[in-house]
Amino acid sequence: KPATLTASRVLPYAHNDLFNIIADVPSYATFLPYCQRSTVTKWSAADAHGKRWPSEATLVVGYVGVHEGFQSKVYCVAPGEGKGNTGVGIVEAVSGNGQTRLGPDLIAHHLQDAAPSEGSTQAEAAEGDSGLLTHLLTRWTLRPFMFKPPPGEGDAQPRPQDKADDEALSQTECSVSIEYAFANPIYGAMSAGAAPFVAERMIQAFEERVKDVL
Repeated sequence: KPATLTASRVLPYAHNDLFNIIADVPSYATFLPYCQRSTVTKWSAADAHGKRWPSEATLVVGYVGVHEGFQSKVYCVAPGEGKGNTGVGIVEAVSGNGQTRLGPDLIAHHLQDAAPSEGSTQAEAAEGDSGLLTHLLTRWTLRPFMFKPPPGEGDAQPRPQDKADDEALSQTECSVSIEYAFANPIYGAMSAGAAPFVAERMIQAFEERVKDVL
């Protein structure tokens, strides 16, 4: 059974802006921990708004001299995209034997014929065939979070109990979930000490990226 790591933040930015940053797969190598290269190898068909998103990508990860490539299916659901979506944005990458659990109505643009990325090569795609993990699913979820500070506390940090619909400031609840299973149990034992901190480091790195970009 795959192990799962999670982390979350409430960030003082609009969820549409945050979605565009996390859907920018080619930039991952510039800010995500251990990611040394991130190359989009295929793009989706246009979604309902005419936007094309990364649909397949090769990610090369390095740590203490070990380098592994992962060829991933990528699913980008823009905020409000798909029937019944009330503004949630999702970016999911699936490798190995993992399968997305997103409904076909949300990812219809990824299920249609997609276009290869300009400049991508078969060698780049082949580099992603790693045997280190049998299952890897990473999902970023962005939810609108309406926050109204208590009177006289304009600098207060958002709290779940402070959700409000009127006269509120726009915030976003950002969460990352990582499901993984190693092909060899020895790798799992070796990584047991560091693994619990991976999700937290990823969301910290994303928060720093947001501060740099927005």
